[in-house]
Amino acid sequence: LAAADQDYSALQFASEALRRDPALVLSAVSYDCWALRHAAPELRADREFVLLAVGRQGRALQFVAEDLRGDQKVVLTAFAQNSTSLQFAEREAVLSLVLQRGWALRYASDAMRKDHEVVRGATSQD
Repeated sequence: LAAADQDYSALQFASEALRRDPALVLSAVSYDCWALRHAAPELRADREFVLLAVGRQGRALQFVAEDLRGDQKVVLTAFAQNSTSLQFAEREAVLSLVLQRGWALRYASDAMRKDHEVVRGATSQD
C-alpha cells in the first residue's frame, strides 16, 4: 500500500491479485488518476468502485470501462470533482450534462464540440 501511495506506476508491477484489491487501487487513485489504468479490468468495470474512484480523481474517468463513461451518474461525479474529465465521457452523458449546464461544453472533447446536437443542447441553456 505504501508503494502505491508514493508512486501510482508501481501498481503496474503488482500481482493481479493486488491490482484487484479495491482498497489498494483506490488509495493509489487518490494519489494519481493514472493508477486506475493499471487496475484489474473488473475493478474498472465495477460501477460502485468507479464512483468512488472518480469522486476522488475525476480524470480517472478516462480509464474506466467504456460503458461507464456513458453512465450519467459516473460522469456527473467525475465532472463535479474535475470538470476537465468531461472530455473522456461518452456522447449521451455529455449531451445530458450540457442540457443542464450549457457552459460545460467547454470541457467536452473536440468531437463533442463539433457534434451539432450537443452544441445545440448547450446553447439552448445559456
